[in-house]
This record gives sequence, C-alpha cells and structure tokens, in this order.
Amino acid sequence: MLEFNIDCQDYDFIGAGTRIDRFCLSNLIPSGIKYRIRLAFEELLQQMLWGVLAKEPCHVLIEYAESEERAVVTVRYAGGRFNPAEGGNDLSYRLLKASVEDLTYEYDQDRGKPNIVRVRIREP
Repeated sequence: MLEFNIDCQDYDFIGAGTRIDRFCLSNLIPSGIKYRIRLAFEELLQQMLWGVLAKEPCHVLIEYAESEERAVVTVRYAGGRFNPAEGGNDLSYRLLKASVEDLTYEYDQDRGKPNIVRVRIREP
C-alpha cells in the first residue's frame, strides 16, 4: 500500500509521481498497470478534484495485490457530496473510465471524509 495525505492544490505533484513510480518498481507492478495508476491519480487529483483541493484535504490510498495483478486507487475527501463523475470535467472522466475496470463513488455522512471514490485498475 501507498498512502498520500494531500492538503492543498500546491502539493508536490512531481514528488507524488516519483513515490508512485518507486512503489510500482519495488512491488514489480507491470508497466501497464503502473501507467493506469498514474493516470487515475492525475485525472482524479489534478483534474476532477482540483476544486475540492482548494477547500478540503484528500487522502489517497493505492493498493496492489500481486496474486491478482490488480490495483485499486481510493480517494477520500471531506466537504459536501461531490461525485467527480458529475463535476463537469467530462474529458477527464471519459479518459479515466476508459482506462479502468471499475469506478465507484459513495458518500457516507458518518465519516470524517464522507466522499469516497474507488478506482479498480484494469489489467493491460
């Protein structure tokens, strides 16, 4: 697992990419899956949730199961209900949706960060 706590729009995007690359390399994650992890991270954080980052912190968890060659990227964030699929960035949503096996959104008002986006990375 690899975790990030991102608390503003000025977070170190390049450093986050480097951490993802190191995580993938050390876990022998195939390059096609690594590419999709990076794509999911970029489209979600830099594009679809950019406005959220101006006001609310995000928690990112990247998990990889070697036995299944499957990765999941989970992003949790505070604030009111905001489904990135309905946020108006259709291009980023289509790019992301085309590169992943499954994309889900849920809102659990009983959590500190009630918005949860989960992306299951498609095998290459």
